[in-house]
Amino acid sequence: MRTNKTAALRWVILSVCILIGAGVARGQDTPLGFNPGGPMKPAVLKTNVDHPGLSALGWQLACPNAFFPQLTSLEMIDLAHEWDLHHFEFSPGQVVTSTMPDQKVGPEMSTAAFDALSAKLKAVKMDIVSYGVVPVTGKPDEDGKVFAFAAKLKVKTLVVDAPEDSLEALDKLAAQYKVNVAVVNQPKPGHFWDAATLNTALASRSKLIGVCPDLAAYKVSGEVPLDAVTALAAHVLEYHLTDVDDTGKPVPFGTGTVDGPAVLKFAKTKAFKGIFAVENLAATGPAAYNDFITSVNNFSAQVTKLHSN
Repeated sequence: MRTNKTAALRWVILSVCILIGAGVARGQDTPLGFNPGGPMKPAVLKTNVDHPGLSALGWQLACPNAFFPQLTSLEMIDLAHEWDLHHFEFSPGQVVTSTMPDQKVGPEMSTAAFDALSAKLKAVKMDIVSYGVVPVTGKPDEDGKVFAFAAKLKVKTLVVDAPEDSLEALDKLAAQYKVNVAVVNQPKPGHFWDAATLNTALASRSKLIGVCPDLAAYKVSGEVPLDAVTALAAHVLEYHLTDVDDTGKPVPFGTGTVDGPAVLKFAKTKAFKGIFAVENLAATGPAAYNDFITSVNNFSAQVTKLHSN
């Protein structure tokens, strides 16, 4: 009797496992991107990154961690590694690891948390090429902590949201810490929303301080993104690849009104060598993954086209 009950129990367990497996395979019983017991992962799209094309153009594709706040930094690194991405733009505030829930990316993180982050990046052969967007004040005592942390990360570029009167102080900090500074334009009426004002402000600054054009921010501010980057071409250190539809709503890069292909073609003609951070503002939750991958693939398709020509 006991043997029969055991056999019956085993049969029930096996049947349940088969049914669950079939449901997951059909995608009917598991929400898009949901991975029980682990980070949410994309369930439909796959990345197609043209690494040879990027290398030939001298471009780096950076994955921002800021748009996946439900993940820890270590989970984000694993996910980006699965997506065949090699570089990051890290932003402050993300929990580093679930084993240290009080430790977030930023100047105040502990040595143990920083070491865990560094070890993870080294294990998968990835790096952090930029840090931002970070609000700065132009006050050396406050901003110096941000610069010191960026230098510790060994990033190429610190991307900042900067007040108009802060550039002189930021230029000095850039020289002190040997970190490039890229000022990002904010949507109107935010800091440096128009390209002309930013271009004038940078005229008297060193080569260490430049600009990170946010394409969609220019679009919603009433500027033509291509005209803006043309005016700022001598100062561009990094691009933020964003897009919006004709109502100003965020959409995946390459599917909206920004005319990303024209901007990328211009970057090639100016022999730009640097970072493109593909941002995702179009969706949240599981849909955010596929929107981000759509942006990556649209960018990569243009890379292939530009490299081939």
